[in-house]
Amino acid sequence: MCPVEVRGHVVDEAGAPLDGLVVSVCAGLCFFGSTDAQGAFAITPDAHIVVDSYALELHGRPDRISYYTPLPRGDAPLAFTAALPLPRLPTSGAAILGDGTAQSVVGGGVTLAIGAGTKALFNVEDFGIEHGHDLRVLPIATPASLPFVDAAHPPRALWALAPFETGFSARVPVTLANTTALAAGTAVELQVMGGLVLDAPPAGHLVHAAFAHVSADGKTISTDAGEGIVELTFLALEVL
Repeated sequence: MCPVEVRGHVVDEAGAPLDGLVVSVCAGLCFFGSTDAQGAFAITPDAHIVVDSYALELHGRPDRISYYTPLPRGDAPLAFTAALPLPRLPTSGAAILGDGTAQSVVGGGVTLAIGAGTKALFNVEDFGIEHGHDLRVLPIATPASLPFVDAAHPPRALWALAPFETGFSARVPVTLANTTALAAGTAVELQVMGGLVLDAPPAGHLVHAAFAHVSADGKTISTDAGEGIVELTFLALEVL
């Protein structure tokens, strides 16, 4: 599509507008803007773009979640008609060392079992900010409230993870609190949001990451042997 305006407005967890938030339209190129006092933004990519390859990114760090979402379809301008929510993250969490040291990192009902020799590749936006390398987890109570989720078929559970788009050099096993009361032994799939640091465009889609099962006592969900995730974005739970 030739240069076309992308519009929308961003709100906090209470529905109040967020002013001064950085937003971008990204794939092979990135085009930036920011929200005004009403939470509204308008970005005009100054180049031809293939709409299906591009996504909007809300840059919520360090205080709020970040995410990609596919661009709306339709006639120009491309407008997000519903408000784009951006809830606040926990203020701190357990630090991810990232230097190959084995560690168990816990937060918000999510445990990462980082193996010896597994290194973390942090996003440049997380360097030099307080708690920028902490695992901060926000369970999303209503997954369908976020624009990248298929409202007709939302995941059973969804967690926002920070530091957003951190990559790992090897698969990291995950254990989750079984907050959805799945029966012992239930087989599930874990999905992550595809981004642009480790993944090819388009960003903002939930894609397969690992298989897992509910524990015998029904309290937790753990990835199967040899399974795990290689990036921190969002973690979605689907029952198989």
